[in-house]
Order: sequence, then C-alpha cells, then structure tokens
Amino acid sequence: MRRMPKKVLIAYGSRYGSTDEIARAMAQILEKEGLETQLLDLRHTKQKEWPALVSFDGILVGSGIKMFRWVGDATTFLKKHRTSSKRSKRKDWWQAFL
Repeated sequence: MRRMPKKVLIAYGSRYGSTDEIARAMAQILEKEGLETQLLDLRHTKQKEWPALVSFDGILVGSGIKMFRWVGDATTFLKKHRTSSKRSKRKDWWQAFL
C-alpha cells in the first residue's frame, strides 16, 4: 500500500518579500522530500479564506520582523489558532514557528 504524502501548511506574513522568498524555498525543499505543501500568504489572503488546519499534518508559521515585532497578520493567525494543537488528538500533528 502506498502512503499518502504528509501535507504541510506554510503560513507567513512578509513586509517586503524576503519572508515570501524563504517560505517558497522551504516549500521546494519539503516537496523534494516527498511532502505536499500549501503556501498561505497571510498578508494577501483574507481570514475567511484561510484553510482549516485539520487538513494538514504540519504547520510552519513565519513572519518578517521589524523593531522586534512580527507582521500583524502572522500574529493574528497564531492567536486565532493557538488552541488548535491542544485540541488535536492526532499524535503525528506538528507545528513550528519561524
């Protein structure tokens, strides 16, 4: 039986494009390793269009930083989903904050 690839969401907020470049590079690396990725540009995607986290095996969240602060959209994403990992009963679910 063939295993389905793990699906990873890469959500990011980018002020000037550098974080966007890093997110895309990460997606390419993960895809070369056999993972399925979906990029979510938090700055240009409305909250109501954000995908449900339950459909992902892993989540990476990154942000541009200015004056020691994350981009507001990335902070909003984290606040909205801060209890998702607590509610997840899946043992293979993971998340990382970049």
